[in-house]
Order: sequence, then structure tokens, then C-alpha cells
Amino acid sequence: MSKPINFAVPFPEAGENAILTFDFSDLARLQEDLGPEYVQVVLRGLDASRIPVIEGAMKIGIKGGDYEAAMRNVAVSDLTGRIADALMLRLKGKTVAELDAA
Repeated sequence: MSKPINFAVPFPEAGENAILTFDFSDLARLQEDLGPEYVQVVLRGLDASRIPVIEGAMKIGIKGGDYEAAMRNVAVSDLTGRIADALMLRLKGKTVAELDAA
């Protein structure tokens, strides 16, 4: 039996038990908001530091915390890295670094 995947990226800056993760309804919402190519839109937005894309992903993905606190207390480059990790964990079962190493 394979080991279960933990899709959660810890996000203590948003609250003590906050995580960043995307469940299926979150993916559907991203797709509704950004269109059928939502994954590419998010990843391109992260590379270009497009704040509306970053903020939208944070609003949808933060669980158990305050996305605004995270946005105030974390550098944009760190926000984008964690969003990419949470999205890739859900879609591919690995973080960006794990995918790059493969």
C-alpha cells in the first residue's frame, strides 16, 4: 500500500494551525475564476508576481487561518513558492522541488 500524501503546506503566519491546501472544490473555484487553463494562469501569475492571482489563490487555499495576515507577514517570493507547492501537491503529489529533482 502506498503512503498517503499530505497535501497541506504549513502556513503559521496565517494562524497557529493554518495550512495552505487546495481540495477539489477549491480547484473548481480556481477554474471558475481563471478559466479552463487555471493551472497555467496560476503558475504564470506566480512567476510574474501578479498580485490578484496570488491573492485569489491565498483566499481560496488558506484553511484555519487569515489569508490577509499571511499576505502582510510573508515575502511575495515565499507566498508564491508555497502556493505553487500546495497546487503541485494536489495535482502531482509532490512539491515543486520534488518535481524538479525527479
